[in-house]
Amino acid sequence: VAYDNPGNGTDQHKTEGEVIINLISDEHRFVLMVDQSSDEAYEHRDDILRSLQEVTGTIPIIEKIQAKRTQDSNGQTIVDTEKTDVWFVLTNVTDYSLVGRRSNGGETVIWSKLKTIKQSMGTKGVIFDGFRD
Repeated sequence: VAYDNPGNGTDQHKTEGEVIINLISDEHRFVLMVDQSSDEAYEHRDDILRSLQEVTGTIPIIEKIQAKRTQDSNGQTIVDTEKTDVWFVLTNVTDYSLVGRRSNGGETVIWSKLKTIKQSMGTKGVIFDGFRD
């Protein structure tokens, strides 16, 4: 139940609704690799969301957009500002559960539609470079 004007009982509206809270773990995170700077990828965030939604039939939620990070053989983090990692989760449209990478058809949703996702993003100006764990 949600109320507006919680301190004023006479001029108050209330509504009821279902709230779903999903706890995101690494099992639910996907990483989209973009061959553009993080600023350019951020400008295309709506295009990325639209492409993922259209192709996978799920509701994508972007967690973060950041410059690509890798580790060298010494364990040092290397930042590549010319490439971007887009971290996201996918939500099932029927029950709003999170799609896991290795369960709920997560691998099937992403990997089987890789070519279509790449084409869809390409038409929107996003230079798609693949997915990674």
